[in-house]
Amino acid sequence: MDVLEELEFDDVIQEFVKLKLRKKYFDLQKVVCYYQGSNGVKLAPPEELDASLCTHINYAFIQIDKNGNLTEQNPKIDIGLSMFTRVTSLKKLNPDLKVLLSVGDTAATWRLILRRDRIFILFKHILFDGLDIDWEKPEPEDAESFLALLEELKKEFENFGWTLSAAVYPNPSNGYNTTEIVKYLDFLNLMTYNYFGGWSIHTGQTSPLFKSSLDSPYEKTYLNVAASINFWLAAGVPKDKLVVGLAFYGRSFTLADADDHGLHAPVTGAGITPSATYRQISLATATGRQFGMMNRKTLTNI
Repeated sequence: MDVLEELEFDDVIQEFVKLKLRKKYFDLQKVVCYYQGSNGVKLAPPEELDASLCTHINYAFIQIDKNGNLTEQNPKIDIGLSMFTRVTSLKKLNPDLKVLLSVGDTAATWRLILRRDRIFILFKHILFDGLDIDWEKPEPEDAESFLALLEELKKEFENFGWTLSAAVYPNPSNGYNTTEIVKYLDFLNLMTYNYFGGWSIHTGQTSPLFKSSLDSPYEKTYLNVAASINFWLAAGVPKDKLVVGLAFYGRSFTLADADDHGLHAPVTGAGITPSATYRQISLATATGRQFGMMNRKTLTNI
């Protein structure tokens, strides 16, 4: 029996409740929060965050320049508005908190750096605690280089006691040498979301926990959180190194038929607004509204 199929839905909900109500839960689990610097300007200033809810904050994103250096993605915000230091200052409120820099760039950029037989120069900022690698995603021909990248970084990081993590696709592919990369990563952030969206042929939950009776055989096998976790476990990754991604947004669809708006209803693409933010979803929940039909042909699924 699959690991997650043994859990009842209520058990899963109780685990999420523990994240909020039981501080000692953090002794055994990682709660990794991605924070985009641009959101700190108005939407969610760092000073308004509850630093006790996360064990790690991944500051997203920094990028790689043509010389292989890590550089700010938005200097006016990261440096000009002191967003780097404002986020790392949260460690004063939670001394156990670790703040990592998340490196997000294109596959072509990663390959350019690696083809030049050099590792990118480490962006050494004294207040950060490590690096999160967001390479979306290594193809089979990248497997060797990706592994070498992690190995070299880990050797460098051990000198500073820094953390090394990576964001990985829901299902391991030939671009991930799972039994080897896990030796160098402190943990892996599974991107267990975006299973369904405007690219799909029908409506579906962006991050379904389990398979649906409406799913096709392919969807039941690959397009749900439980399946993804079990794939990575079967590939040899220890449970304590897997961090399951949680989507705080919804996806929208343009319906092929406005009168057919349930799960697996045919669609022609994304909705007018491709996604609903966490704030929009929270407001709708607080006011007793539900997401559903909008403009007669647009549906948003959470």
